[in-house]
Amino acid sequence: MTDKSELLTDLVYLNEGLVTPKQWNPQGLDGNHIKVALDQMTPEESRKARRKFRKLHRRACKRRRQELERYLTRKTWEKWGVTPILTKEHRLEYVTNEQVKLDETYGKKGLTPTIGQARNRRRAVFESLREADTFTTILNEMDPK
Repeated sequence: MTDKSELLTDLVYLNEGLVTPKQWNPQGLDGNHIKVALDQMTPEESRKARRKFRKLHRRACKRRRQELERYLTRKTWEKWGVTPILTKEHRLEYVTNEQVKLDETYGKKGLTPTIGQARNRRRAVFESLREADTFTTILNEMDPK
């Protein structure tokens, strides 16, 4: 990332009350670097940051599941130009398999995620923040033209 995009990313994370990616150690794959960053906060701030992260993660997964449900309709497959159109049973099987993959990627609700799943969750939150209007709003405030 460029310096400007890194700064923008940090601002968005701070604005949301999350641990910034600069505090993530790229070599630290075990997640201890985030625990250290959260331990440096007050207990109240740490709790808020954890809750906010979980909220954004749930929102990102919900959005992905809703996207998957669109694959149940013939119209979606027609729009993609897939011929012949799959039967309803095959479309349902496809969506079900994708939902299982989603659970494997991010972990099931209520279970402690593996190291890879935790990394995927961080990536999902990062991507959802990138897609949000927050980036463009802050960018416009920084560089009004």
